[in-house]
Amino acid sequence: MRMRQLLVVFIFLPILATAQLDIPYIAASPIIDGILEPAMQSCPLQQLQPAHAGNNLSGSLNVSYCMAYHRDFFYLYIETPADSIINRDRPFQNGDGFQLVIAKPEKENQPASEFYVLGFGPEGSVWSKIQWYYNVDLAFRRLSPSTQLATKKQHGRISFELLLPWKEVYPYHPWLNAIGINLYFVKASGTEAKRHYSIKEDELVEAEGAARKYEVANFVSPSEYKGAPISQLKRNNIEENEALGIVFREPETAFVKSRNIMVNFRSGEDKLVKRQSLLLAAGDSHKTELTINTSGLIAGGYTIEITEGNDIIAAHNLSILPHTDIEELKHALTSLRAKITQGSYYTLLFYIEDLAAALKKMKTYETSYELRQKIADISRYLSEAQKGNDQLICKTGVFRRAYYSQTNQQPLPYSIKIPANYNPNKKYPLLIYLHGSGDDDRVLGSTSSLPDDFIVLAPNGRGVSNCYATAGSQQDIAMSIADALDNYNIDGHNIILSGFSMGGYGVYRTFYEHPGTYKAIAIISGHPNLARDWGNEKGLNFLDKRNLAPFHNSNVFVFHGKQDMNCPYAQTERLVTGLRQAGARVTFVTDDAGHGNMAAPIQQQYFEWLRKQIAE
Repeated sequence: MRMRQLLVVFIFLPILATAQLDIPYIAASPIIDGILEPAMQSCPLQQLQPAHAGNNLSGSLNVSYCMAYHRDFFYLYIETPADSIINRDRPFQNGDGFQLVIAKPEKENQPASEFYVLGFGPEGSVWSKIQWYYNVDLAFRRLSPSTQLATKKQHGRISFELLLPWKEVYPYHPWLNAIGINLYFVKASGTEAKRHYSIKEDELVEAEGAARKYEVANFVSPSEYKGAPISQLKRNNIEENEALGIVFREPETAFVKSRNIMVNFRSGEDKLVKRQSLLLAAGDSHKTELTINTSGLIAGGYTIEITEGNDIIAAHNLSILPHTDIEELKHALTSLRAKITQGSYYTLLFYIEDLAAALKKMKTYETSYELRQKIADISRYLSEAQKGNDQLICKTGVFRRAYYSQTNQQPLPYSIKIPANYNPNKKYPLLIYLHGSGDDDRVLGSTSSLPDDFIVLAPNGRGVSNCYATAGSQQDIAMSIADALDNYNIDGHNIILSGFSMGGYGVYRTFYEHPGTYKAIAIISGHPNLARDWGNEKGLNFLDKRNLAPFHNSNVFVFHGKQDMNCPYAQTERLVTGLRQAGARVTFVTDDAGHGNMAAPIQQQYFEWLRKQIAE
């Protein structure tokens, strides 16, 4: 139903006394149809300011927005004069669309290192609702169906309307945490131009590994509240037998009544394994902290279901980890060194050190299936090694290995894909895959453009966004290949170098330095001058024909979508011309896609090209 009432009484929550944005409470959910509800007129539209970062148009538009919130969701409406909604590749970057930053404020409102960046585009677009960044890391995922977005074009204006459940951006909730917010709206014009508008300008708004700017929001308390309290676990990850704390919170204007609460622990199989009743006493306190004994619960993943009567008022995820002593694991590995290969030893040492780093980095609000899996894997490998079985040397599929770097004095990782039917008596071609910016070698596990009859190796590159233009990244590629050659039956005369996006530039740079290593190269949605574009003055520009001499007589496959707005298609067209003039044999394939991997028919063409290279 449509919103029945809007409560806008400015009663401030104490924890947000220094807030800059006033965001009113709304009593019911609006219809999300791209049209501003009549009742929302009491929530005045505000103006976004032109942002110079990324603008390539003169002039400005009036871009208006309003924000509101409910116990269960955040609401946003944006409108601007326009004749049409333009849907480009990654519209939250290139138009028409917007980026929403939900952040944990830092002291003195310094840029935040803990945040979500969500991206939104025209309704129905493949990019309409996505998570882009999480705590400075690139972390693409589709938002859940409960996140509602609508776009509308009418009366010479376009609009975006969003309903974002708080559970989509856990642990953020205005009754529990201070919240910083920023909003970046991108309006496209013509074929390539765009204008940016924001609440707070941030030159690093799209940067990988960067903290984000924001304004601290003041979420105005409802004038009256009779609903259920909000709850949050003190930690979403604990060790076995560790006590679990739960916080219950109501707005300052709520009448605090006595409540009988039931806390149900459900296993990953949805089996009720523990329950405990709690009493929230009546009184003046709007915040209650209680503790639950978790003894008897084994390591695993659980859903904590909180009920009042017949109503489920909250559900939280909890990971219980087994007690893990990193030094004991290292000691056990050292004692088994003579029973496994050197490559397996350094790989397991990396696994243990990586586990230690992950445990240290884990936030209190994060669950940890991946960590439980790492602990279980390490324990299994060590147990099998004790029996004389080196499981890593016969492992297939996609997994991480490590080599020992004398330069860094530590094991360094790469990812590898071993065919399911791998035969150590048969030689295999090797395909190198250089990851794009913001990712690392682990992207190999979700990459579709991998042939089944190759061993595939993804170097880490010693950084997620260095363009493979550093001595360390080039050394990492070479050392990863050397380790694979030492441990698998690889045909050293059939090594093909490939890469996506930033990795495409990395292919040009790596082949330029080591042309004799690779039989052929493949570039997927690459950029010929990325290092310089990203501020590396010593970076090579492969649009400069003087840098193309090493490519003479090389075999090259290039794919690039014509609608790519991140790595411009026109630059790749110029590069292909330059490569051909330099004497390279180039297979150039394109379609109307944006910045991404190949569609299935082109992927099949690519696989056929790969097999042709190793057959020659």
